[in-house]
Amino acid sequence: MNRVLILLLFLSISMISWSQEVAGSSVSPSPAPAAAPNLTSGKSPAQLRKGILLGALDPSGTPVDDLNKDQLQILDAGQGAVPVIVRKASELPLDLGIVLYADPSTFSQQQAAAIDLVKKIIRPGKDHAFVVSAGGSKGWADSNIPWQDDPAVIEKTIQGLDRSTGLGDPFGFYFDRASTGMGRGTLEHFGNKDGNDAPSVFGVMWAMFKSDPRPVRKAVIIVRDALSHSPGFSGRYSPAVEAYVTNVIANAQMLGVPFYVIGLEDLNIGAATTNIGVTTTGIHPGQAAALRTADDNMEKARRIAYDAGRSNVSRLADSTGGHAWWSTKRNFSDATDQIAKDIAGQYVLIFTPSVADVASPRPLRITTTHKDCRLEAPTAFYIGGH
Repeated sequence: MNRVLILLLFLSISMISWSQEVAGSSVSPSPAPAAAPNLTSGKSPAQLRKGILLGALDPSGTPVDDLNKDQLQILDAGQGAVPVIVRKASELPLDLGIVLYADPSTFSQQQAAAIDLVKKIIRPGKDHAFVVSAGGSKGWADSNIPWQDDPAVIEKTIQGLDRSTGLGDPFGFYFDRASTGMGRGTLEHFGNKDGNDAPSVFGVMWAMFKSDPRPVRKAVIIVRDALSHSPGFSGRYSPAVEAYVTNVIANAQMLGVPFYVIGLEDLNIGAATTNIGVTTTGIHPGQAAALRTADDNMEKARRIAYDAGRSNVSRLADSTGGHAWWSTKRNFSDATDQIAKDIAGQYVLIFTPSVADVASPRPLRITTTHKDCRLEAPTAFYIGGH
């Protein structure tokens, strides 16, 4: 526990200054992860082994129980790699991170979904979980984020979360609409909102996973909002958002952490584009039409931003070997059912990398000859990663 507290204290100091920089006038990309050694620095290819988590599910989402190494083809940096061992991952303990999103309108449903997942996934005394929330108007102040292995205790922790409080969330695009007389404007904002300068939720997640020295498999269940992940519309914000997305994916791939995402679907996006029943007026001739055109353009921009943010959220899941579900059901029951199945369908794959002289990250593609089986695997891996 002391090691976790020290890690979090260090993160608090470094990430607060980082968050303030993002919120200020200059947006700097997140620092890239430390470069991992490639095949030419150390062992020969024949001596190297790499392990990753692999999901195997049939078209209905039910776990596949009979996958074997002879049914897998691996392309590492475009060249063939050799599968050595394929085993059901359920033999290993699970370290699970649960990250809710400080959205007051859906927070109680998120809590219910998280509690449902804990009951379905966590095996008492064997699996560990930590629970945090991200974003919100109040910064996370409790430095004690423990690993817990009792589902009843984890449930109480989830119930005790505040809907407006969270760790810092570097993804914070949103529309701010101002009107003075005839003026209509759209402003882009990026970074932590409402003065929340708590340490980044992602930095805390990495510290937590590194704090458990046991041989475990890892996974994150995280709730995300599509619009806040939008790359925006400017040369200033878009590169910064892309850098954050790339950085999160790289760290997850190095640590072997698939992201299972519950996406908060916004049914209001695009719902007001017809102007049916809307009367627009102005002081001077032509102003009504101009205002309506401005409203239409605003809604089109929101739709574009929403779709782009949705794509970025899906990248976080697909690139790490997880999956994203966009749910509108009460307590997100469709997503929770499938997340439990996905984690039950995990395999551990050990393979010998190809001889391609390519530095990390190394592109990875895995296919199978297993009938009616779809695979969920990271799109890249790091030689020498954790």
